[in-house]
Amino acid sequence: MTIETTGTAATTGAADPASQAGQAPPAPPAPPATDERAGGAGSGSRADAFRADMAALRIRDPRARSEGALLRLGAVLLAAGPVLGVIAYVISHGTTNPLQQRDAIVLGTVAVSISVVGAALFVRYSMAAFLRFWLARILFDRQSPPA
Repeated sequence: MTIETTGTAATTGAADPASQAGQAPPAPPAPPATDERAGGAGSGSRADAFRADMAALRIRDPRARSEGALLRLGAVLLAAGPVLGVIAYVISHGTTNPLQQRDAIVLGTVAVSISVVGAALFVRYSMAAFLRFWLARILFDRQSPPA
């Protein structure tokens, strides 16, 4: 009995001419090559396999210029906000001129805004870097659990 599959003939059981002639059936395909993550003989360390997998997944490097610069900018803005707030407080209480006091109120409001923007940038980029590699590590450990 012959079954046609995608243009090639495949045979089954008793109708196989090789088995009827007393010949051994064809050998099964060879097992795949040892995976690096599985700890094969020439695999290297687990960290090297992790780095290779990260390169294959195209995970962005946390040391990228734009992300690192925005993280540092967020930290600077977060620190600059309270400094400007203190300056605005000193200005507003150091004069009796209402126009200058109102300018200090505006400076204080800008200081709060700068602090909020700095905190948002700092939290976004620091958590993004942490969560990116946390997720990559979970995925890697699921593929090859530690021994």
